[in-house]
Amino acid sequence: MQMDRERFLEEFVYEVEKDFDVNSTPSSWADTGLNPAHRYWGDEDHRLELPHPDDPTCRLVTSALTPDKKFIAASNGLVINLYDIKTKECHMVFRGLTLPVRGLEFSPLLTETGGYTLMISSSESDRPDSDKSLMFLELGPDGRRMVQPQLLNVNRILELSMSPVTSQLNDLCGSAVASSLLDATRAQYKSALARLQATLEAKDLLQLDSVTGDCMSIISSHGELLLYARPDQPFQQDSSRPRQNTKVIVYDLAKGRHKFILDNQGDAINCVGFSPDDRIIATVAGPGTLRIFDTKSGECKHVISAPRGQRYRSIWSPDSKYILLHGMAKQINEQRQTVSQTAYMAVYSAQTGEQIAQYKPQDLARRSEAIMTAWSPRNDIAIASETRILVWKPFENTTSTSLLVKLENAFMRLYAHFVELMWVEEGKMLMARLSSGTIEVWDQDRNVKWRIERPRGPALARSARGCYWLDESKTLVSLDNDAALKFYDL
Repeated sequence: MQMDRERFLEEFVYEVEKDFDVNSTPSSWADTGLNPAHRYWGDEDHRLELPHPDDPTCRLVTSALTPDKKFIAASNGLVINLYDIKTKECHMVFRGLTLPVRGLEFSPLLTETGGYTLMISSSESDRPDSDKSLMFLELGPDGRRMVQPQLLNVNRILELSMSPVTSQLNDLCGSAVASSLLDATRAQYKSALARLQATLEAKDLLQLDSVTGDCMSIISSHGELLLYARPDQPFQQDSSRPRQNTKVIVYDLAKGRHKFILDNQGDAINCVGFSPDDRIIATVAGPGTLRIFDTKSGECKHVISAPRGQRYRSIWSPDSKYILLHGMAKQINEQRQTVSQTAYMAVYSAQTGEQIAQYKPQDLARRSEAIMTAWSPRNDIAIASETRILVWKPFENTTSTSLLVKLENAFMRLYAHFVELMWVEEGKMLMARLSSGTIEVWDQDRNVKWRIERPRGPALARSARGCYWLDESKTLVSLDNDAALKFYDL
């Protein structure tokens, strides 16, 4: 049986086999008054449609929320729109891109008046290890560009340029024939002018090239430092070999220059990140080497070696004291002469480098892309493994609860897994989005749940990034693969 993402989205039926529970009592639907706790796409309280992409091959819609949760940026390809969360008005449209957007991230703008820096990651390829360029857009407190660029009047230029060509072609073959012949030329010329316009719109922005990976660039919480990885060799689209000798660079955004390059002994880095308090930097090499650096000096404090494997990642505890390392560890059976892999997950102390706890049950997926983790302020670690979510308490080394989404068709296993996972309300609530688009929300204090479900049926086979919680209004915001921002008041 042939299965692809488009067929999966069309045929998958969302059904929960086991709900979250508290002391073996299954969670119940939340009492929400006017709106039901179980809602579907189309039942949202507000909806914002993103413009259709200029590039119809775009396979990703992505978004980012400002740190103060006043604005949200969303992209459907080569254009970024910025919306006011309260009024739903569009405050800015940025068209200064020649490659599709792959990621967005906000940080505070380093000025007395305040504002935001929007980091834009763009790339020609959607492969996670492809080279990406970074661009930094400065916005004021009102969500508009600090400096407005001088732009071309594309329609006027097009009219003036095509006029003599149209006139001569009319004389040669008549207006009816000329019109049909010029349609393609006009469209191509307009596209070329649009690319020139994009270059002009971005020409004064800070831009950094040859950044690799989806977990390889991040801005510190105060907005002063950028951490990013850059390979020594350019990306080869048709190559299956991993690239080595990745440079991890700390860039001072305030001074506009490199601060230092971290010494990773030539390893191919898979993941980088600041601790929540910005005092420590962690880098993770794919085979399983975690290095902890001092942000101020760049000195390596600890080198931690997990069982050798591949695709290791890390996340910090909210208090910056611990770090979770997880990936796929190789297992060699010498008797059978076989090599397999199993999930490895352990918590380490950032202060001493010692292992504090390890998740030992062998019940996690054997594919790294099917595993996600989220660490709450209460020190609960949510682990999503394919269509299952469990909550691990590492300092007690216990598993408290789990959710399981039913998967009857084994051929769908490659496409059915959770793609977003986060704790909100200081660890009181857990939010999770499945690859089909359905979102689960669970309040563990009240043991109640909400669900935003994508109805079964045909859907665009592209990915969507963006699931947020607004504390003040108790609103869930999601950007879905239909390129719509949806607001649900819970």
